[in-house]
Amino acid sequence: MFNLLKRLKMRERIDTCMKNKSIKNAHEKHLKCFSGEYEEISKIIENFRSGGGLKHEFQLYKLWELQKYLSKYKPKKILELGSGSSTFIFSKYSASSNNQKINVTSYDESSHWIENTKCLISDYLHDGITLKQADRSLGFDGEFTTVSYETDIEGPYDFVLIDGPSQKINGMRRKDSVNTDVLSVVPAPEVILVDGRESTFAYLADKLKGRYEAFPSDLKTKDRVDVGYRYFSFLRKSNAI
Repeated sequence: MFNLLKRLKMRERIDTCMKNKSIKNAHEKHLKCFSGEYEEISKIIENFRSGGGLKHEFQLYKLWELQKYLSKYKPKKILELGSGSSTFIFSKYSASSNNQKINVTSYDESSHWIENTKCLISDYLHDGITLKQADRSLGFDGEFTTVSYETDIEGPYDFVLIDGPSQKINGMRRKDSVNTDVLSVVPAPEVILVDGRESTFAYLADKLKGRYEAFPSDLKTKDRVDVGYRYFSFLRKSNAI
């Protein structure tokens, strides 16, 4: 039994290594293909890292893909749960909207991080962009531990990005906890992106079954990813384009 467990752990380490290698290769190839589109994104990442955030390897591609979602769905009212580098992308999109009124509302539990984000997006701040501090609230839904912002989120929003609040409970990151704020948005948004948070995506996909199509991130599959993989997990209203 011991040898079997040892072999399984070794296989898991090899699979993880191969997965990381394939992601690295995908990023390098993508960067070469779209080098011009990455110039500003690279500067954003550098600025946010200087403020203590954005340490993982997916950030460049994540922001590139977020821009593509905005270009495709052209949302007018955006809700961001967890501020940061994505706030910059939303703010830039809103400011360059050819005089169309686009509103961005971003929540975060850290007032310090909100101020940091405001400084980093200062070139694109306008009266349609609102950053709000809200404390985190814990709860339960059957077997699930829920995390949400302790505030009433007033819609409508047609595009929601979930990357907050923190999943740390009693000092430990609880990957099995779920973020539930989006379920209270009325009317229901057309598009929901989930950054990481595999348990949240599975929970929402089940809750919204029949009303939304659900597409998990390619990072959650066992297959090696390639150029153009889907970073975000993604839910789209069944009647959306």
